[in-house]
Amino acid sequence: MDNQINWDRFPNFSEKEFTCQHCGEHGIDERIVDVVQRIREEADFPFIITSGYRCTEHPIEKKKLTLYYFGIFF
Repeated sequence: MDNQINWDRFPNFSEKEFTCQHCGEHGIDERIVDVVQRIREEADFPFIITSGYRCTEHPIEKKKLTLYYFGIFF
């Protein structure tokens, strides 16, 4: 996936909000950020993005994968 996002198109969000806190990668698809920006404009109030993207090696994602594997989540 090409993650060269033009962040100037998204005045209410920053690259940091969509960067994995574990590895620093941002693997978010620009189309998702575009949708979130449009919703933000329609809603006319700020959204707080605390973890817009997590890599598969992020500890929380690894835990989720384990829980799904054992059938704890469905």
